[in-house]
Amino acid sequence: MKTLPNPWATLLVVPVLFLGCAAEDSAGNRAVPIFNFPSDDEGDEEGSQSEENESGGEGEATVAPEKPAIESILPSGCLGLSGELRVVATHPEGVSTVVFYEGDEEFVSLASDDGANFVGAVDMTDAKETTKTLRLVVESNAGTKTEQELTVQVDLTPPVLSWDGPVSGDTVTGVTAVVGSVDDLQGCGIAKVETFLEDDLIEETLAEPVAVEPPPGEEQTGEGEGAEEEDPVMEPVKKLSFFHEKDTSKEGTFLGVFKVRVTDLGGNITEDTRIIFVVKPLDVLYAGETGIPGNVASMASGYFDDDSLLDAFVATNTGILAARSLGKGKFGKWETIDDE
Repeated sequence: MKTLPNPWATLLVVPVLFLGCAAEDSAGNRAVPIFNFPSDDEGDEEGSQSEENESGGEGEATVAPEKPAIESILPSGCLGLSGELRVVATHPEGVSTVVFYEGDEEFVSLASDDGANFVGAVDMTDAKETTKTLRLVVESNAGTKTEQELTVQVDLTPPVLSWDGPVSGDTVTGVTAVVGSVDDLQGCGIAKVETFLEDDLIEETLAEPVAVEPPPGEEQTGEGEGAEEEDPVMEPVKKLSFFHEKDTSKEGTFLGVFKVRVTDLGGNITEDTRIIFVVKPLDVLYAGETGIPGNVASMASGYFDDDSLLDAFVATNTGILAARSLGKGKFGKWETIDDE
């Protein structure tokens, strides 16, 4: 006789197995696990949030339009006699306008050929030395703007040049030192000093701003360990000396124009020139590379308007060169030195 399975037995086993999965603590208490299943309402809410994110709703972060970048402003903090201002500004879609304002009035509008380098000049006819507060507004082709406020010193005084040597009429051979000093005590400060021979640059000295130490007893505002150090206060150079050298050994023998040019931070320029007789060293002359060309008077006549100065120059250099020549050649009409 076969025994049929009892259906109630299966039903009784399920809760027993479920209870057997319960954790038991040290006191013998059982903790029955609880399973939470999302309701229909919760599922609908998550779905609607997902749809909002995908469709660009409230869940998506917005990106601000890019503003133009101001790369540089020249001159920096100073406006000289030329009135020229230069701004470099960039933007992925290009820069449309660059304008300086003083208060609400337009001070100067800058133009550009490439959409990045902008140049303009202020009319300085009636300008006075003063300090101005300007507002620079740069607008991109995308319609975004960048503004920057700056303080500008109007500097109408060129720097002062004191040139110690050589002086006009000197004769130089070999290494020649161009020596002097410059100052811009009443202006924005010195930018650079350049020396030239026949418009070829000999040497350039750039006047880099210098860090100013705080007065004794005054410390930086950052305090305690880990405090960030403040940037040092930088001041322009108001006075400097220069010593530029030029080796003229291979330059030949000629009347040379030495020139010193000083430029301040406002773009103001001071220049001075000296007429110097440059002579090849005698050892080079005797080697037969070249001779002394022409007539001193004819060479110098194009440089001196004053006849007395011309005569003095010719007499001085004729005597010096005759002495250096050790009697070689005829120096009345400057002939080539031979190897006698």
